[in-house]
Amino acid sequence: MRDISGMTLHEFIQKHSPGTQAEFAQKIGISRSYLAEILLGTKLPGRRTIEKIETATMGRVPSHVWFSGAKAEGAQP
Repeated sequence: MRDISGMTLHEFIQKHSPGTQAEFAQKIGISRSYLAEILLGTKLPGRRTIEKIETATMGRVPSHVWFSGAKAEGAQP
């Protein structure tokens, strides 16, 4: 059972995204390369991008997961 904190963006894309990373990036209005940097943990998305991610994932990747103290919670370890 998953805790209420939500899942990471990487988990969502691997398990629930109905398309490619490029399609997900296009859906939220960012480049594929920027999405890759977010997933690698080299970039932390801005507030508007975080809001778009939360909306696009139907709340499965809530905005608060980006602010739990890690460099980028959306990154795969």
